[in-house]
Amino acid sequence: MPSENPAAFSNRIQELMQQAVACHQQHDYSSAEAGYREVLRLIPAHPDATHFLGLLAHQTGHDETALTFLKQSVVLGPGSALYRHNLGGVFRELGRHVEAERYYLEALTLKPDYADALIGLAMAQVARGHFEDAHSNYVQALAIDPQNFEACLGGGGALLELTRRREALDCYRDAQRLAAGDAERLQRVGLALREAGAMQDAKQCFERALKLRPDYVEAHNSLGITLGDLGDFTHAETHYREALRLRPAYASGWHNFTSIVRVMPDDPLWPSLRVFAEQASELPTAEAGMLQFTLGKVRDDRGEYSQAFEHYLQANRLKRAVVEYDESRQKIFFQNFMRHFSATFLSKHAGAGTDSELPVFIVGMSRSGTTLVEQVLASHPQVHGAGELHLLRRCLRVELGPTDNDDELPGKLVTMDVAGFRRIGERYCAELAQLAPDAARITDKLPGNMALVGLIHIAFPRAKIIHCVRDPLDTCVSCFSKLFTTGHAFSYELGELGRFYRLYEELMQHWRAALPAGRILEVRYEDMVTDLETHARRLLEFCSLPWDEACLRFHEHRRTIKTASLAQVRQPIYASSVGRWRRYALYLEPLRRALGK
Repeated sequence: MPSENPAAFSNRIQELMQQAVACHQQHDYSSAEAGYREVLRLIPAHPDATHFLGLLAHQTGHDETALTFLKQSVVLGPGSALYRHNLGGVFRELGRHVEAERYYLEALTLKPDYADALIGLAMAQVARGHFEDAHSNYVQALAIDPQNFEACLGGGGALLELTRRREALDCYRDAQRLAAGDAERLQRVGLALREAGAMQDAKQCFERALKLRPDYVEAHNSLGITLGDLGDFTHAETHYREALRLRPAYASGWHNFTSIVRVMPDDPLWPSLRVFAEQASELPTAEAGMLQFTLGKVRDDRGEYSQAFEHYLQANRLKRAVVEYDESRQKIFFQNFMRHFSATFLSKHAGAGTDSELPVFIVGMSRSGTTLVEQVLASHPQVHGAGELHLLRRCLRVELGPTDNDDELPGKLVTMDVAGFRRIGERYCAELAQLAPDAARITDKLPGNMALVGLIHIAFPRAKIIHCVRDPLDTCVSCFSKLFTTGHAFSYELGELGRFYRLYEELMQHWRAALPAGRILEVRYEDMVTDLETHARRLLEFCSLPWDEACLRFHEHRRTIKTASLAQVRQPIYASSVGRWRRYALYLEPLRRALGK
């Protein structure tokens, strides 16, 4: 029991809490913790001190301790919607989305007009693939608070996943308006617009952010990426250099910069990269891996191949340590597609989909020439190159509903009726057409669509399917030297990479055997680079398009290219990458063994 009178004791507790919260807000975590613990020494069941101590534990990386305190605060404060909202937020940040939803819903039971809880709930639902529910909650949050930036931005993301791109862009533009004077928010809107393919709008956001904050390193980097996508390498380089001048120890900036610039010893930035490289062992794993990929690229550009591959090996070891990849699961996934989409099944459902000729699907391993083929086609005046779209997967999710993982996909697809296949095709084509309303053909070169060739055949019976093939060793070495932005978990260990390649070959052999003759056009990268005109004519004939000389000048064509190959396809045809694997032959025994070479 306190010795002072109740009023004085209450004032003392209030003063301790105010001081602790002030320290917390100023990121003086040790003083804040001391203050909260002093309050708890005096009042062990103090709900606010318990709650804020939990938040502080989460902010300092002590998540189990954080959950213990936050759950305890919920018990101590049964009427607090805030406590439940914050506990839901911690669960969401930890990737425990089902538990996050529970506490957001409890917060909303206590306070139905709690816009932040609706937004948190929607974010957890997006993470679980429940996009309809998420969109509904974003809409409800905006009804409560029409000027809520987070609800506008998040609502756009949910709409994009629901294949409602036009509405998504409207949401993003509302968010852009709300972010007008806030550089960090403009940066976030720019990233969302870039993901939606609205490159000019994204560029505008990054430029506005930099007007507000000329030293905003991330905005310089993002603007550089976007300018590179648009083919403006000169100005992209300018922004990368500025980002690296402002922050020499910037792994992402270096990685992006070296994707379009060859850093030679006389480059003024080379000393900064050397100093940064000396810090590699002190960096977080993700940044250290990115730096090693960067150093590998720099050494490769200089012809220092042994040093380059040592960097690539280290980069891939770091990346493989933090990605999940299960070879047996991948094998079963492909086998299930082959089993379910048999020749008999494909024949039975022939012609079930849309009659649109708009899509051209370019499939194959990454780094097999898919970007080159697309760029040649996109140089034709009647073709729009859309790049690596995730639209088909989004259409599947809308049709099939949420799934816990992709393993369920083959079995779910084959249970659909004819109308389901047609709806997928029509939804996809309607969204695709928005990207280029006047185009006769629009390409989609997402490599992962290799698994969906059977679905494509049914849902798009008049669409063209082009399979790109390249020497297996060259393909795999090229994959191994790249840090992919998403997916490709198979590519970060040479043995796994080679065995995945064999699974891919088996899958494509199945499609060749199960589909009607002539349904897939196979294009070899080596043939394209040695005799471009013959194979460009072959591509156009397959796509039922007239010949156009512009396809031979593909490197002059300016369009958005979001791919690891963006710099290469802005150059005239070259054959120096044929047989590239020989530079690294001494290191490739695990890959050769896995490939059976």
